[in-house]
Amino acid sequence: MIRKSRGSVRALKGAYLALVLAFLYLPILVMFALSFNASVSRAEWTGFTFDWYLKLLHDQNIINALKVTLSVAVIATVASVIIGTLGAMGLTRYRFFGRNALTYSVYLPMIVPGVVFAVPLMALLVLMVCMHEQLVRKTRRS
Repeated sequence: MIRKSRGSVRALKGAYLALVLAFLYLPILVMFALSFNASVSRAEWTGFTFDWYLKLLHDQNIINALKVTLSVAVIATVASVIIGTLGAMGLTRYRFFGRNALTYSVYLPMIVPGVVFAVPLMALLVLMVCMHEQLVRKTRRS
């Protein structure tokens, strides 16, 4: 029977955690570092520059998209806070038919993994892209 010491198990867990975190965050750090490369090609480093970020800030389409994104985020946050607060007040103060079912449905997003939502969402987005491409083709023909 092989006995493992607590120190070796702890070291293995630490090494595994380090590998997982490196796998998740190292590509992000590499892309962040390469975003300051002066070269158009990411294969070679030619120097440090902020030019890409300056071009990004001067692109009006990006600025408009950012404004729309932030406004939608603020509206969604305010609506969620209002609806959530009213819902929580209603669930805690009043007794009504279906109260338990509604209470348990609040936990569903925490219980069901994100992958279950990601697959249908991806299918929906692919369908939307296909529909958009068909619409563009129809408008170009006429």
